[in-house]
Amino acid sequence: MVRQSLIGGDYALINRQTLKPNPDYWVSWLWGKLMGENVFQVQSNDPFVQTYCHSAKKEGKCTLLIINMSASPKIINCQEFGLKKKRFEITADSLTSKKIRINSVRPKFKQGKVKLKDFPKLSKLNIVSSIQHQLLVL
Repeated sequence: MVRQSLIGGDYALINRQTLKPNPDYWVSWLWGKLMGENVFQVQSNDPFVQTYCHSAKKEGKCTLLIINMSASPKIINCQEFGLKKKRFEITADSLTSKKIRINSVRPKFKQGKVKLKDFPKLSKLNIVSSIQHQLLVL
């Protein structure tokens, strides 16, 4: 992940005053853990739902990223992708919130590390809550 700030901008992954990760840090962290290099074409028929599909880190699997930009939950039909194995949701109280949750838990470093298994398993429902990113490992 390469980012830059224009003069006077604050676009960093780490808050320069508190040294705590900004929400984009956790989005990038989860992306790095789940998304592979191969990109597949997918689309949503809902203008408030953006979808992306990549190969997963494990060979033979894929990861579907769903972003719900609406204020209400959405039901997503993912039947063409087979059975879901894992589901991760990144949620926040608002689009400008400095604090996020992954699977309803605030991410925290334990001995300098964070692992996917630190977050509880979610049900495999085809519902995407409002204002969130959801990563499905298929």
